[in-house]
Amino acid sequence: MSSRWHFFGTSRLLAGTSRLLAGTSCLLGALCLLVSPGCSAPTAEGGDGPFLTRSDAEAVEQIGDEAWDLYREGDLAAALDLLSGWEGSTRARSVSLEIAADLCIENAQPAMAVLYLDRAAEARPEDPALFLKKGEALLAAGKEEAAEIALRQCVSFDWNQDRAKILLAELLLSAGHEQKANAYLDAVDAAFDWDVRSLLLLGAARSSAGRNEEALRLFDEAHRISPRMVEPLFNRGRLLEDLGDRAGAVTAYRAALDRSAGHVPSLFNLGCLLIGSGEWTEGESFLERACTTESDPLLKNKMEKRRERLIKTRTTSGK
Repeated sequence: MSSRWHFFGTSRLLAGTSRLLAGTSCLLGALCLLVSPGCSAPTAEGGDGPFLTRSDAEAVEQIGDEAWDLYREGDLAAALDLLSGWEGSTRARSVSLEIAADLCIENAQPAMAVLYLDRAAEARPEDPALFLKKGEALLAAGKEEAAEIALRQCVSFDWNQDRAKILLAELLLSAGHEQKANAYLDAVDAAFDWDVRSLLLLGAARSSAGRNEEALRLFDEAHRISPRMVEPLFNRGRLLEDLGDRAGAVTAYRAALDRSAGHVPSLFNLGCLLIGSGEWTEGESFLERACTTESDPLLKNKMEKRRERLIKTRTTSGK
């Protein structure tokens, strides 16, 4: 989408959307996948083969439960010490380190989580799930280049990792590589359960490729799933505005503000549209609210300058 004479394009919206980290509830599922079916004794490699033995899995589950109990009691340091200092098989220690990473993610310490994931990967150097989790943690830590590397490794080990494809597409789209982003999104399995955030990303990618009707359907589907969420309506307004449907855009922005009265992008874009239609008083009111609410100093300065130019235009035109 072009930014034209306002500042709130799709890239800002997606960057502002909270990224979804791998949940800690997946731990038991991961353990089940790592256990060799019917394996109740150590492998020929002493338990360090491609699967956890049943006894290793039980031991990891027990130490994981103890660590989570410590975490819930407020002692993250003790939980991490327990997990990282545990003496088990190489594979089992790898899983305990992954649990430590989950605790760090739960405690909003993604950079520390990456350190534990790197240690876990020493025993599982081609485990796509580990690299997906590492990519998500790096994104949460603001390290997008490193995240892209981890996510590319994930899909190189397993092309069916649709979550990694979606995150890669988001990174590529924000960097202006619309064609590559759409290629990743086209490769997502048709049965993938698209959440609202992913629908917004797919809609933005389709819009960048000129597939506007499809993008509108995706934004509408996101709105259907989460009717109180502001972003689907804002995205719809942005696209309708770019398509020249000013009335439709105004309606979408007003609906977005019904959900979140302080949503700065909707306030600013609506103000600009109203002024462009000659509705100066209401338009100026929305611009003033947007400029007052915006917390980013650089963006606030740009908005103020745009607002001043619009006011000057009104003065010189005598309206």
